[in-house]
Amino acid sequence: MKKAILTGVLSVFTFGFLLAQTGIEELPESAKEYIEQKFPSENITFVEKDKDLMPWNNDDMYEVHFSSGLEIVFNKDGEVTEIEAAKNQSIPVEALPSTIVSYVQDNYEAAGIKSWDVDGKDQDVELINGVDLEFDKKGKFLRVD
Repeated sequence: MKKAILTGVLSVFTFGFLLAQTGIEELPESAKEYIEQKFPSENITFVEKDKDLMPWNNDDMYEVHFSSGLEIVFNKDGEVTEIEAAKNQSIPVEALPSTIVSYVQDNYEAAGIKSWDVDGKDQDVELINGVDLEFDKKGKFLRVD
């Protein structure tokens, strides 16, 4: 009985996951260009199309997963809203705003950037060493979180 229930639950999750997947052809053109320019040697394993969960924004979001473990989230206009490196890896500096890269290199020279995300008012950065930094929209350092 437990085996039948477990099989049923796994089937539902698998089916739901497959429905959420979409092809790279559905990505906005600017998202495709960004990937080609910043990550030309990365292989896309799958793309998920979701709704933004923020109450003020219910637009489509595209989460792109790469074989290296890298993940990038784009909004409906193809703008990058989040990048997360694979475990124990850092995001290539070419993919990040130069003001943030400069600040991190000047103040945390040995630490790579694990994740970066931007929302309506600020940019958040997590370093590989676990330090969380916050910047304004223009990349000016605000504080350590």
